[in-house]
Amino acid sequence: AIVLVVMASPGQKTVGASATQTAGSKADTGASGAVPGAHSLALPTVAGTIQVGQFPSFVTVAPNNKFAYVTNVGSKTITVLDTVTDKVSKTIPIPEGPPQFVSFSYDSKTAYVSVYNTNGSVHLIVFIDTATGRVTGQVPVTNHTPGPSQVSQNGRYLYVPNHNSMTMSGAMKTMSGPGQDDIDVIDTATKKLVTAIADPPN
Repeated sequence: AIVLVVMASPGQKTVGASATQTAGSKADTGASGAVPGAHSLALPTVAGTIQVGQFPSFVTVAPNNKFAYVTNVGSKTITVLDTVTDKVSKTIPIPEGPPQFVSFSYDSKTAYVSVYNTNGSVHLIVFIDTATGRVTGQVPVTNHTPGPSQVSQNGRYLYVPNHNSMTMSGAMKTMSGPGQDDIDVIDTATKKLVTAIADPPN
């Protein structure tokens, strides 16, 4: 599996849309195909490829812009890319299950990884120390497919959107019905699920 590195090259033809164009009007694109007065951006080109793990599905750059995490669903690993050298700096195994999505703390010291498998037996958030690449904790969430998470502005809480929430009945977990989706709230210091915010489906 590979990750494509895309860079914009100068001097290429561009096509843009005028921000001031009104509904129903036609833009005069001229011979070059560019809209007069529109901001132009060169079309991106592939600058190179980087070998990563099996079935890469998600990539995100840390807030400090020094590295990026690529989730490899097939190999249950995360590939760490050095954004300066465009090379793999390390591979982090995620034995808990297939990593799906990643978000970071604002200081880039912690990665929050959404982990789940297709049969629903694994559904949690894994904490990773980005300096060492080690898993420092995991928090089970209330759904089968935790989506991309987002940390609060003060860094205290992690919000995890749930599209397939579960209800608890004794030791039994069952999928809840329409209108039962929620957002799990995790305390990032204690690594505990503290509450869930009710939310309409999707």
